[in-house]
Amino acid sequence: MQRCPHLYKLRLYGKMTALPKELPNLTKLTLEYTRLKGDQIEILEKLPNLRVLCLTWDSFEAETMVFSQGGFPHLEFLTLEGLHDLKEWRVEKEVMPSLQRLRIHYCKKLRAVPDGLQDITTLKEITIDGMPSRFCSRVGEGGEDFYRIKHVPSLIITNILDSVEKDEEPEMEEADD
Repeated sequence: MQRCPHLYKLRLYGKMTALPKELPNLTKLTLEYTRLKGDQIEILEKLPNLRVLCLTWDSFEAETMVFSQGGFPHLEFLTLEGLHDLKEWRVEKEVMPSLQRLRIHYCKKLRAVPDGLQDITTLKEITIDGMPSRFCSRVGEGGEDFYRIKHVPSLIITNILDSVEKDEEPEMEEADD
C-alpha cells in the first residue's frame, strides 16, 4: 500500500494480523471481518487525515477497545457495527475532537457508552440500532449513562433487542420429580 500514496478511501475485508502503518492521505476506512487485536487501534488513531471510520462485523477481536488521548484528531463519523466480542469501550480525554456522528449497531455485548463522550462537544448525532434493551435504557433519557450524551442534540434509538439472547440465558437445572 505504500506504493499508493494518493489512496484516500480503503475497505479491507478478511482476516489480517496487522494494519499498514503508512496511510497519510487516507480519509475513509472500512474494516470488515479483519479480526484484528485491540492494539491495532493505536495505528488507526494516528492516521492524520482520517475523517470516516467504520469498524464492522468482527473487524476487532477484543473485549475492550481504548481510544487514547489525542487520537483520531480529524475523525467526523464513527461506526461500531457487529463487534461481537466488544464489552467495554473506553474513550480518554482529548479524543475525536471533530466527531459529529456516532453509530453503534449490533454490538450486543457492549455494556455502556464511554465516559469520554461527554467531553466531545462537536457530537451532533448518536444512532443506536439493534442494541439490547438493557443498553438502550442506560443511554435513554433518565438512564444511568444519559449524562454522558445529554449534550448531543440528536439521539436516535431504533430496533431495540430483547436483553436476554439465547446464548446468554442462564442454565436451568432439571427439577427432580
